[in-house]
Amino acid sequence: MKKSTWIVTLQPDPEGTEDALLIFPDEFIAQVDWNEGDMLNIEQNEDGSLLISKQRSDGAD
Repeated sequence: MKKSTWIVTLQPDPEGTEDALLIFPDEFIAQVDWNEGDMLNIEQNEDGSLLISKQRSDGAD
């Protein structure tokens, strides 16, 4: 799979909590073939960026 870099901005929670929403662009979702309900792995890099990948169906990272 071709690796791509996407930059998205966290959106404030519309309910006014201190949480934030990470909304993935439709083009990105189509490219990586993610679906609602997929489990994701999230790792924080030293520079503060996040590495997000879909968890494999066999449970391995």
